[in-house]
Amino acid sequence: QSRLVLRGEPEVLEIRYNGEWLEPMGYADVIRLASRYTVARILERDDFTKRLNAGTPISLHELLYPVTQGYDSVALNADVELGGTDQLFNNLVGRALQRDYDQEPQVVMTLPLLVGLDGTEKMSKSLDNYVGLTDEAHVMFARLMKVPDTLLDNYFTLLTDLPRARIAELLAGHPVAAHRELAREVVRAFHPDADLDAAEERFRAVARGGIPENIPVVTLAAADLDDSADPDRVSLVKLVVLAGLEPSNGAARKLIQNRGLKLNGEPFTDPHGSLSRAQIAAGAVIQKGKDKFARIVIGG
Repeated sequence: QSRLVLRGEPEVLEIRYNGEWLEPMGYADVIRLASRYTVARILERDDFTKRLNAGTPISLHELLYPVTQGYDSVALNADVELGGTDQLFNNLVGRALQRDYDQEPQVVMTLPLLVGLDGTEKMSKSLDNYVGLTDEAHVMFARLMKVPDTLLDNYFTLLTDLPRARIAELLAGHPVAAHRELAREVVRAFHPDADLDAAEERFRAVARGGIPENIPVVTLAAADLDDSADPDRVSLVKLVVLAGLEPSNGAARKLIQNRGLKLNGEPFTDPHGSLSRAQIAAGAVIQKGKDKFARIVIGG
């Protein structure tokens, strides 16, 4: 994924993993490294100070983390380290350790954090408030259309090359038009050959509660649908798993119970429900959430 953002030519890009120098370290090596930085300086970090004053526990490994990250700069003899504003302290620890190892201290450059789609936390896959670099064009478009209005300026500034005057013009207009421009700019950057009109139309169709035309088709063998309880019917739970929308029957049941599943555009809430083979043959489209579809087809 780094090559989606960085140039990938071997003469300008080298990917290294810090396990290369951290894993061989023994206990004595870790102690020697820890001796090069004081607890007092670690506690200067703002969040540590707040937690200490509030009586919130701080684990020992948390105190060691900035030193461990800082040692990466020593191992690489780094000239410049880039990071988000939340990494400023750790990057400065790297500068201090480099001095202690008689290296020229690196230049530290920090960039503003991109706030996630929830409008509060920084963008994170674990919080599911992210736009993935490898998302399909239509998925990326739909996610960007959900950016809170208050974050549009932040997203335009950090993610596009639009002139400031154009951004101001968009922000002064209707939010939907601004979202549309943002989505098109960002999707174009990662999918230069994408049909942006099709991505937008798909978003509009889903927003209206419709089913897009171009959705994944899952072909199932008739033998895959066999159910000894009733040979003419197949549980929807089983179809959800076979379609790859959930990894297990339990997860599929939970999805249905939480009203997260639609069948042919209509909510399906019975975890014990089933479809006849004739219904499947006539056309069955399963929808998970707002924009994950599977059209079920019975093969040979």
